[in-house]
Amino acid sequence: MAQPISNADAMEEIRKTVRESQRGIRSTGSHQGRWHKKGGGGGTGAKIIDFQIISSDPSIREALVQIEQRTVEGTVYGSTLGDTVVYVYDTKGCFLNEPNVDLTGRFGTAGLYLVDDAAIALHFADDYTPPKWYWNVINLCCPQTVCA
Repeated sequence: MAQPISNADAMEEIRKTVRESQRGIRSTGSHQGRWHKKGGGGGTGAKIIDFQIISSDPSIREALVQIEQRTVEGTVYGSTLGDTVVYVYDTKGCFLNEPNVDLTGRFGTAGLYLVDDAAIALHFADDYTPPKWYWNVINLCCPQTVCA
């Protein structure tokens, strides 16, 4: 014999049915004028590389890095040596501000940024035609230490 359904259980089932019906109506309705987030749908998001520093010059906040991972399909912007290395820059001045010997071998992350006036002044002042884009460091791992 079947158990009787309580009022609370019945009301919850009705609420679920109404919510599911409303979702169906909303998803088939017009989307015009609704806010939609751009990017994040695969290849349209930010262009980011993970790298390891080969050499650096803290006086101009620049480092030559080996590309370890990427969110970019195809060739990485500005890369050389068979798409394995690229220059990254530190516009904020808080990542590539140590001597080359301390930065070499460290891992980090850089994003592809549009060149603005600050970047031109810091990194591309000597260039007759500055590039449109540059790799800006957004993260740098701490030095690895060996614990005894």
